[in-house]
Amino acid sequence: RAGPVLPRIFRMPDWIASENFVNVEATLRATAAAIRDMRTMFTAVTEQVSEETFYDIYRPLLGGFYPDGLVLQGVGEGAGLVVRDKGPSAGQSTMFLLFD
Repeated sequence: RAGPVLPRIFRMPDWIASENFVNVEATLRATAAAIRDMRTMFTAVTEQVSEETFYDIYRPLLGGFYPDGLVLQGVGEGAGLVVRDKGPSAGQSTMFLLFD
């Protein structure tokens, strides 16, 4: 439900400037509904995935390879190229970053 809201969010400044409050209200309502849906979905994760499984298996994969990095063997000189990516918390959805 969140995907279709994003283009509307980008149009909000224009709608506010032109006092198109019908579209502003509709977009705010759709955004609130999308956030409620995400909250429901994320709450269900605790019912379906054990805490140990999340922290020991999924979280390291979602958190990237920071601080130790990932060695790309055969790239660069010597032992390889070390990539140290760090992104948002493993508990965050990319939709929250887009909304922000």
